[in-house]
Amino acid sequence: MQHVRFFIASLKQQAADARHWCTEFGTAAASKANKVSAEVQGGVCAFGSIIGDKSRRVIDDCKESLEKFSHRFKMD
Repeated sequence: MQHVRFFIASLKQQAADARHWCTEFGTAAASKANKVSAEVQGGVCAFGSIIGDKSRRVIDDCKESLEKFSHRFKMD
């Protein structure tokens, strides 16, 4: 009978340890997911900003080229 009680107590302890480990694992996973999400969001914002700057520069270059081109035809 004593062996059965010891076995049940051991199983209860293992279940408590597993529950504690799962809680820690879940907390760590959520923390890591939040960190990765913030990094990705920052990267996406930076990428969007770079694309916006590049596209503005291309548009400005096109406008300048078009003005030079149209100016040539006005001169001729």
